[in-house]
Amino acid sequence: MREFLFKYKKEFVLAVFFLVASVLINIYFAFIYKKLIDVATTRDLVKFYSVVKFAVMFTILEAVVGWLNRTTRFHYMKKTLIYLKDRLFRAIIKKDVEHFNEVNTGKYISIISNDVKIVEEDYFNNFFRLLGSAVGFVAALISLFILSYKITVMIILMAILSVIIPRIFDDKIAKMRNDYSESLELFTIESKDTLTGLEVIKSFGIEDKVHEKFSKVNEDVEDKKLKYRYF
Repeated sequence: MREFLFKYKKEFVLAVFFLVASVLINIYFAFIYKKLIDVATTRDLVKFYSVVKFAVMFTILEAVVGWLNRTTRFHYMKKTLIYLKDRLFRAIIKKDVEHFNEVNTGKYISIISNDVKIVEEDYFNNFFRLLGSAVGFVAALISLFILSYKITVMIILMAILSVIIPRIFDDKIAKMRNDYSESLELFTIESKDTLTGLEVIKSFGIEDKVHEKFSKVNEDVEDKKLKYRYF
């Protein structure tokens, strides 16, 4: 997946830069609020207005950087996913007819649509979420260490536990992800076969049986999605 992650290096660097900048700006807001409270308690209007002016300018900066963060990431994701799906499609159409027919065409459709969405969420979006969390965590630790090293030590210990505990369930989560992907594949195949064979279904009068089968597949995919997403 590294090939796809770093395919568009300029867009990737811009997305990471504005993500880090956005996180750091949000962390710094805590110090601005603290300064506002400190100045307000002194009842020094000159200093208070000065801090308010700085806070307003900083809020505008935060809005601009936040917009750039979202825009650069969406632009990067757009180009990367287009490239990913193009590579998958090229690999499929380059198969010889014999190998191509060994698999139901619904599976190919599922790979290009459903599996790519899972990769987008679980790999690319998770990468940016984890990066943002890591930068925010480090910046917050430095800030807290300046204020109180005892609180910082306690937070570090809690963070270590929060990293270790999910590792216990890695295999189970991977299995649920695979189950969800397979159920999406089956759902796509069932939908495609039903719609392409609708004339035959009607000629035999088996609409109710087909609908019952589709309902079971539909319920199965939603059940597995729920288990995977909210485990």
